[in-house]
Amino acid sequence: MASTKKRNSKIDFLKFLFAIIVLIHHTRYVVGDENSLFLGGSLAVEFYFLVSGYLMMAGIQKMKERPVSLGAETGAFLLKKYKSFCPEIIISYIFAFAVTYIGGKTGFFKLLATSFSDVLLLGMTGLRIKPVNGAIWYLSSMLLAMAILYPLVRKFGKTAVNVIIPVLSLVLLGWFCGNGDSPRNPTGWIGWTYRGNLRALAELGIGIFLYGVVERVKKVDFTVFGRILLTLAEYACYGLFILYMYREKASRMDYFFILLLALGLIISFSQKGIDTVVFDGRFSWLGRFSFSVYLSHHFYSTNMDKFFPELSGKRLLVLYYGLSLGTALVVMGLSDLIRKYGSKLQLKRLFVRSTTE
Repeated sequence: MASTKKRNSKIDFLKFLFAIIVLIHHTRYVVGDENSLFLGGSLAVEFYFLVSGYLMMAGIQKMKERPVSLGAETGAFLLKKYKSFCPEIIISYIFAFAVTYIGGKTGFFKLLATSFSDVLLLGMTGLRIKPVNGAIWYLSSMLLAMAILYPLVRKFGKTAVNVIIPVLSLVLLGWFCGNGDSPRNPTGWIGWTYRGNLRALAELGIGIFLYGVVERVKKVDFTVFGRILLTLAEYACYGLFILYMYREKASRMDYFFILLLALGLIISFSQKGIDTVVFDGRFSWLGRFSFSVYLSHHFYSTNMDKFFPELSGKRLLVLYYGLSLGTALVVMGLSDLIRKYGSKLQLKRLFVRSTTE
């Protein structure tokens, strides 16, 4: 039987796996490309875009009524999404700011004034002056893309999901491919926006489309043999995708492997594999930890040589991994404490009168 749990623990496990691959990919700033692993690891971000698009669509499906005000609902959705990133965004920014300030030559107030977009996630609008955490681009692009895709889905429903958005995704990916390269290099400026925003639009759109496919797969009653074949196919998709990131740099082959990733996610989200019992609820904490890992490593990778010029090779890598994972644990731990006890402090009452008073 398929899992009956609401949270898909396999997706949480995969979030962590791909966060680690991104962390390893950024060792290229620590020891150079020739000594680093997963030079193609930046493609792991595609996993997060596809998953985010799917989950956004899953949330929309729970809304039965048409929006009274599409603009207000979209704004509320984006604000809720931003709040879900807090306090991790703020805590990781403090670490990133401190590391960048101590390791660099930029003055405190200048760095504060030029890195504000990291906290507000506005960098990919074009306000990316001097980010202290390069990994933030993904979240900024995701919110910008959702600001376009969310009202499209709510306004046009199945027409948007089955026609408008898939065609938009294909055209955008085709634009990348037609220009002779991969969809990567997110901070490349194309005259009016960053490439990462088009990448986010295209791949969130694929995730939105996948939701309908997954719902159809869920309705199929597979035999045990069928479920075994699905599991083997799922593992093959992820395995080939990871092997490609390990062996190859960015290329026009990316599009084929994005397709493989999408096929693997269809099986994972449908929870029709033979291994659903293994993943049921066992790795949910890894989903939360993966977000902290993603936010807590990039600023170390670009500053290790400034802090430890006497170190090199394996010792520098071990220190990089230790600092990144240790900071991630602190970010996750502090965030959990704030979520748990923050509401009890009732700090809002210091600034806003209660309506009952």
